[in-house]
This record gives sequence, structure tokens and C-alpha cells, in this order.
Amino acid sequence: QGELDSAIDGFSGRITTVESKLYSGAVTSSRELTDLQADADMIGRRRSESEDVLLGVLVELDEAESELAETTERLARSETEWLVDQERLAEERTVLQGEAATLDEKRAAHAATVPPPDLAVYERVRKTHAGRAVAHMRNASCASCQVGVPSKIAQTVRTSAAPVPCPNCGLLLLVD
Repeated sequence: QGELDSAIDGFSGRITTVESKLYSGAVTSSRELTDLQADADMIGRRRSESEDVLLGVLVELDEAESELAETTERLARSETEWLVDQERLAEERTVLQGEAATLDEKRAAHAATVPPPDLAVYERVRKTHAGRAVAHMRNASCASCQVGVPSKIAQTVRTSAAPVPCPNCGLLLLVD
């Protein structure tokens, strides 16, 4: 923009110089007069072209500034929403960590009441099944894999205190 302004000022200065020569009476021949008029016309065209380019640049600059302001506003809104979400997530994380600690305490208390061999079976199944070791048995079907359990195994699950695995998925069956 500054370069275009200085170019336009330069063209204006040159036009003033050419016009002062034209109207001062210093022109001695018609050829010199024609050359000066052609120079004045050419400089005027170049100045007009430069002004058009400058106008286009100013329009683009206004659009860019408007877009920048809009984008800056959207960014500020997004950052505010992000901060609110981060605070909410931190609160939820604190609540969930408290709940997890409570559940860990309950699990430890229950684990203390389970016989060590049964607890070892439970831990082994839990490790091999991504933290899940028990499935409910409903109507002689495993609730995890939805496969019917043979009647002899279903009877063993109902009467035995020892853990009995599902013959299909391997989770320990628990009677409702």
C-alpha cells in the first residue's frame, strides 16, 4: 500500500511537471508539444491504473481485517468454551477418582472374604478377559456370550461355592 501511495504521488508530481512545461510557454515546437501531451496521457493512465490497484488492495485489506476480527472472535469463544470444558472435565475426573477409590476399597474388602484359591482363579480370568471375570447365569444361559450352559454345569453353578467357568466364553458364572 505504501509503495502504491508513493508511486501515485510520483505520477502526480510528474504530471504537474509536464503540465507546467506545457502551459508555461517553454515549448518551442509542435513535436515537443505532442511528446509532452503523450507523456502526460501515459503518466495519467499509469496513475489511474495505480489508483485502481490501490483501491483493490484497500478493499482486500478491509475484507482481511473483517475476517481477522471475525476469526479472532471465534477463537476467543472457542478458547472460553475449551476452558469451561477443561474445568468441567477436571471436576468430573475428581469425582470419578473418588468413586474409583471407593470401589477399590470395597473390592479389597470383598477380596479379603474370598478364599485364596478362588481369588487366584478370579484374578487369572480377570487378566485374560480385559478386567472382566464374572458373568451372570440367567435361565441356564451365560449373560456374557448368550450361550446356553449345559444342565450339569448349571446345577454345579447353583450348588457349588467354588467358581465355575462358562464352557463357551470362560467367564466365571454367577447365579442371579
